[in-house]
Amino acid sequence: MFTDEERRILMDVLDTSQDGICIFDMNFAMIAANSAVKKWYERDEPLAGRKCHEIFRGKSLPCENCTIGETMDGGEAYRQFIQFAREDGGEGWLEVRAERYVNTASGEVKGFVTYLRDATEKLSLQQETVRSAQLASVGELAAGVAHEINNPINGIINYAQILANRLPPGENKSIAMRVIRDGDRISRIVRGLLSFTRHQRDTKHYVSMRDIIGEVLSLTGAYVRRDGIDLRIVIPDDLPDVHVIPYQVEQVFLNIINNARYALNERFPKSDERKILEIRCELCENAGRTCVRTDMCDFGVGIPEDLLEKVMTPFFTTKKGGEGTGLGLSISKNIILHHGGFFSIESREGEYTRVSIELPAGEMQ
Repeated sequence: MFTDEERRILMDVLDTSQDGICIFDMNFAMIAANSAVKKWYERDEPLAGRKCHEIFRGKSLPCENCTIGETMDGGEAYRQFIQFAREDGGEGWLEVRAERYVNTASGEVKGFVTYLRDATEKLSLQQETVRSAQLASVGELAAGVAHEINNPINGIINYAQILANRLPPGENKSIAMRVIRDGDRISRIVRGLLSFTRHQRDTKHYVSMRDIIGEVLSLTGAYVRRDGIDLRIVIPDDLPDVHVIPYQVEQVFLNIINNARYALNERFPKSDERKILEIRCELCENAGRTCVRTDMCDFGVGIPEDLLEKVMTPFFTTKKGGEGTGLGLSISKNIILHHGGFFSIESREGEYTRVSIELPAGEMQ
């Protein structure tokens, strides 16, 4: 079909493409493939001569309802998405298109050309866009519910306070005070929900780390306690405020705490004295600036050393299939960098993971 020189020139041209390009004959056997296809699919034996269903599907028999035959008969171009093994060990998606190729001199159909493009990021972004739209709808619903809860809970707190004021010391007064405390806790949770749905607040404010962490724990604290996690918090009273967009930084902390919960529950499915999450704040210096440093350390499953540099790469996740998008840490890091801060992770597999966030300290003008 090709002379040796023609084949060499063809392959030189094809190898310049980062997308996969390969050619099959009328019997669905591969004639040639560029280096991108070989990188994805050439393992123990050469690709040349192997059938497309063997290479891309791992099947010994042709695929049912294969439409490539229709493509070669003049039908629409073939297009599908197929899974493949990524170099980082995970699974990705390839967008596959196939078009027949014709001998320009004779007009004879000689087979088909297949184009492959890594569509993992594209599909993940589409899924994240859908998920973001769903979360936005849930946020609007949560805001509406929070407002509806606010009025009756304030009424309950006020009535309980009236009773507590009128009752003499004793068991009944103690019950009224417990109603007030629990009502206040519900009120804090409602305020936390509202703060996460007010995305229009994109201006920076001076806020204390104690308030940021308190808002986050008002949402996730119940889950931490339910999981039997020993939460240890050390925040000095004399720390300066940080100048941030509060809800964005709260989202970062919420994501990290959820990751810590996952790691601790993986290592300790039940209660254990080692099931600990530590949150510590302190003043530090970095790049000539005074910063407030927050260390969040969990003693869960940890991160393997060979994966530590990858965990902040978009779409990479160490969680089980379907349990993570691989976007949380990369987005969190970008938020902190956008605030002029520093974001780092230290971990040892099977022992701990420590996430450190440093935000420039500021004073009210």
